[in-house]
Amino acid sequence: MKKLLIPMILAVAVFCGTGSAAQAGPDASASAACSSKGNFPPASYVTSIAARGVSCRGARRVVKAYHACRKANGGANGRCNSRVLGFRCVEGRRQSVPGVQYSVGVSCSKGDKKVNSTYTQNV
Repeated sequence: MKKLLIPMILAVAVFCGTGSAAQAGPDASASAACSSKGNFPPASYVTSIAARGVSCRGARRVVKAYHACRKANGGANGRCNSRVLGFRCVEGRRQSVPGVQYSVGVSCSKGDKKVNSTYTQNV
């Protein structure tokens, strides 16, 4: 029994070590959290930005363009139904305090590139 146990432990250690080394490199599917501080529309608070396949700078540009599109299509309660910087954006369900504000998540994609953000909008 002891003769089998040691080779099994070594095999598991080698297998786990190989898996860890393979995962240590950059992962193209990983999302990066980006700073949401910046010049966003007044009375709108971008609370989070995450990017995959896009730099944080590029992600902030997409978010800013999305909000400009919203403003051009109805102001505070506006929706953006066109592509922004080549990204197709879909807004989730708005969680609201009627007459005061709402919070919502937005997912923008362009092929393998993804930008997810959340914001709170005063109305």
